[in-house]
Amino acid sequence: MKLSNEVKTGIVVSIAIASAIWGFNFLKGTDLFTTNKTCYAVYNNIDGLAASNRVVMNGYAVGLVKKIRFAEDRSGKMVVTMQVKNDIFIPDNSVAQIVSSDFFGGKAIEIIMGNSPNSINNKDTLRSDLKSGIEQQLGPIKDKTERLIVSLDSLSQSLNLLLDDKNRKNLTASFENLSHLTANLERTTASLDRMITQPDGKLNRTISNTEAVSSTLKDNQKKIGEIISQTEQLTDSLANANLTSSINNLNASLAELNEILKKINQGDGSAGLLVNDKQLYQKLTSATDNLDKLLADMKANPKRYVHFSLFGKKQK
Repeated sequence: MKLSNEVKTGIVVSIAIASAIWGFNFLKGTDLFTTNKTCYAVYNNIDGLAASNRVVMNGYAVGLVKKIRFAEDRSGKMVVTMQVKNDIFIPDNSVAQIVSSDFFGGKAIEIIMGNSPNSINNKDTLRSDLKSGIEQQLGPIKDKTERLIVSLDSLSQSLNLLLDDKNRKNLTASFENLSHLTANLERTTASLDRMITQPDGKLNRTISNTEAVSSTLKDNQKKIGEIISQTEQLTDSLANANLTSSINNLNASLAELNEILKKINQGDGSAGLLVNDKQLYQKLTSATDNLDKLLADMKANPKRYVHFSLFGKKQK
């Protein structure tokens, strides 16, 4: 029987499709020509487990994770469906534990074999467990490291923007000034050290003088006490003196003087008239001037004013 080209093409395409499906499943670990049985495990947290992850026992791949879904009771738990090889003996008290399959965070289910003589049956549910892998322990460190790297990168960019040519020169000048300041501090420290350690230093002399003053005060403590006592006696004497009466008398005298001055300013009395009458003052001044002239003329020409003769004859 001769086959047409269309039939041949259909057969080739079918074989190619079947081969592709078998190869794809083979790469996932599923052997189409091997019977499998289904089992389940329920987890509170699957920690990144995904469908097609391996199921291993003692390091040997015995199946795949077929499906992951939420539990129907709305508890938030995850139901993981696994397919394992039918010819592998898995005790029914084994534990399906989620573990890390590599350093990069890959996950797998490892069957921890129990000691039961009975094997699991199709659609049995295994006990579940979650093993803390190394990436879980290093996870916080990894996150912190990533944040630190981002911060360092931002800091580096900020420094590059900040440290332009002008700012670099200013920073260099600041370091130079800091160097000068450090040198000045060293010199100051050396000077202080010499001032403190040298016997003839100013600080030592000051301390010696202070000690001498303290010694003098101690030696003259009795005399100082006597001076303080005498000062207290003088203070008591002044306090006991009749100062109030003296102050009152002084105030009365000042009041009388103020009254006299007031009367003088108002023109009362001779002194008031003399102070306030300008015409009288001018007359008195004129009379005083005339009196001065008269006395001067009498002194110069006494015969003009005094007539004296033994014979009673007037001298012309």
